[in-house]
Amino acid sequence: GQITRAELTAFHSARFAEADTNGDGVLDESERSAMREAHGRKGMSKMFERADQDGDGKLSAGELPPFLADRLADIDSDGDGQLTPEELRAAKPGKMGRGGPGFMKGDITKADFAAKTDRVFERLDTNGDDIISEDELRSARRGFHKDKRGFGKFNR
Repeated sequence: GQITRAELTAFHSARFAEADTNGDGVLDESERSAMREAHGRKGMSKMFERADQDGDGKLSAGELPPFLADRLADIDSDGDGQLTPEELRAAKPGKMGRGGPGFMKGDITKADFAAKTDRVFERLDTNGDDIISEDELRSARRGFHKDKRGFGKFNR
């Protein structure tokens, strides 16, 4: 029901350590790319399961999230008007409407990663009690919107 600063920091530290495959304390482009790919696959699988309302294992045009709906023709390799998990995995990032990692460019040190975690925590912990409550998470989600391309942004 809630997330403490220590829990979020531990989660992000573990994620950094997992991605830092050479153990040098810096995520270079190849490590960042591998991290994006691994976490992108997990996120895409969850998104697919939520979107597949009829449970047929395919996403029809009506089930697609906005950021994919206008890219259906580009991603739908067999032309049947529906997307399978395989078609989504095979889609190139440009076809998916997503670019690089977005939040940081260049090599990322462990200190950079920790500082980003702190900034995210500060933004979500609106009452300053070092705990992100369910209400604060709900409030953050309400402040989150998608632009016409389906990309997410916070209003604040």
